[in-house]
Amino acid sequence: MSSSPTNAEPNQPTDGGQNKSMTWDELRMIHPNLPERVPIPTRSVECNSMSYTDGEGVGRQIWIPKGTLQTASMHFYKKNWDALAKWPTYVDQGYADEGEAEEKERKTWEWLVIDSEEGQEMKGAEDLTTEET
Repeated sequence: MSSSPTNAEPNQPTDGGQNKSMTWDELRMIHPNLPERVPIPTRSVECNSMSYTDGEGVGRQIWIPKGTLQTASMHFYKKNWDALAKWPTYVDQGYADEGEAEEKERKTWEWLVIDSEEGQEMKGAEDLTTEET
């Protein structure tokens, strides 16, 4: 009958550096498929318009100010056409520059943002919009 140690420890890093910071070159030594230079991050934005057909069959396109997409999606999901009709019509408003313009936009359209309890209803919902730009 052979005995095996009962208190065997899993393999531990010898240098204690589990969360050691590495340079890009050190990472490339471990993962040779990485590019030579650190990739430049891409900027992304939330969609700023939504097209939908309301309950009467009328196609509409609304402007979605920054931070209000979740609310608009919730109204679309619940088929609350009256609430969606309150959004401004989309006429190629574009995207605001960073900083002051975005803060002003957020404060202007604060009434469109749902509270966290209403937002919880949206968790796990499917694709809520028919078209997003």
